[in-house]
Amino acid sequence: MKITYRSKAYVLPEDAINLRSWPRAALMILHFSAEPQSHQMSGDAASIILGEIGKFLGDGGLNDKGKRVFAKEPEVLAAAMPHRSLPTPTVTLPDITWASSTSGTKEAAVSLASASPAPELADLLNRIEHFLLRFMVFRESAQVIAISLWIVHTWALDAFRVTPYLYIDSPTKRCGKSLLLDCLTALVCRPWLVATPTEATLMRRIDAEAPTVLLDEIDALYCSSRDRSKEGMRAMLNCGFVRGATVPRCSGRGIIEYSVFCPKVFSGIGNCLPDTVKDRSIWIQLLRRAKGQPVEKFRLLDVAESAKAIVDDLTSWAADEEVIEQLQASRPTVPMELGDRAADIAEPLLAIADLAAGKWAETARTSLVALLKKNDDEDADEPGVRLLRAIRDIFVAEGKKQLPTMQILRKLSGRLQRGDE
Repeated sequence: MKITYRSKAYVLPEDAINLRSWPRAALMILHFSAEPQSHQMSGDAASIILGEIGKFLGDGGLNDKGKRVFAKEPEVLAAAMPHRSLPTPTVTLPDITWASSTSGTKEAAVSLASASPAPELADLLNRIEHFLLRFMVFRESAQVIAISLWIVHTWALDAFRVTPYLYIDSPTKRCGKSLLLDCLTALVCRPWLVATPTEATLMRRIDAEAPTVLLDEIDALYCSSRDRSKEGMRAMLNCGFVRGATVPRCSGRGIIEYSVFCPKVFSGIGNCLPDTVKDRSIWIQLLRRAKGQPVEKFRLLDVAESAKAIVDDLTSWAADEEVIEQLQASRPTVPMELGDRAADIAEPLLAIADLAAGKWAETARTSLVALLKKNDDEDADEPGVRLLRAIRDIFVAEGKKQLPTMQILRKLSGRLQRGDE
């Protein structure tokens, strides 16, 4: 069966894995466009569809949250209209029956009431951490703690006002950046691994599908010569940190507001990410693994099964509307060491850690302080900041509010000759 959404055709696959790349709106159209019993779906496919769209279904086709979420999706609303008068079961999700994809004779029925309970969040985080440590060597334990929490946050994005970015950086090649991107691609929600996209491509894809963007080769964008044409991309990445941020563009139909809010990962060599984007990121600095630090080889076919098990449980966990409501209502205590921007970055991850409790609630704060303070310390050592500090000291020493420029320059020159900061 083929579903068309925003001029793109989505074909119902025989396996469930490819369904994870569908946007929720396309899955919603699939649900409403035909009787589920007519789809020759596997049990995994049916479960994924229910898990992704279940919380948006209700009496009258869409519940209030669904109507808000899909207000700009005329295809979804049009598909839902014929079903608005249909009664729904007390569990709010209709039963789905499917035929076996192998024999064609066995039949089974799955409903929300008979679904297995959502997995424990702490166990999920432990499994994610173990998965990452199988293939990666991190500079410090704080990195794997933060990345594990960040992966979970991509599945519960509906609960948060901001999305912290990840910045994966190394001083040279063969430090594990691509390997970490492969691990993230296997575990995050709706991954889109891409290199050097145009600004137009990026904002249109984000608006259409709200993927988790894994932007590789960031040094090719920002480590080359200064190019003002890339400023639009930087501005888009800056504002996409906060929910509701849009980029307006003119078209034949007037002005179109493109949503640019989604999780993002940046990877590159040489600390090339613009400072304003890095200020919104958790900075993961990698070093080349030593010979005495053995890890497993990452082979996609070999790890697919273990990654799929984690992703299936993350899908089930995130489909629980009560979980999302708990995270929305959460007001985690943010360490005083973090500034305002760092607190915004930390808050979604701390909410997840507090919900998991135990080890995660204990280690999340120390880990995030260790990682986010590095950004603040680096800012304090920037040449511009040191220059302003030196000028301030000159004014304080002279006891005046105004000084001639040449006098300030002579004082600064004297500080340099003495080796003062």
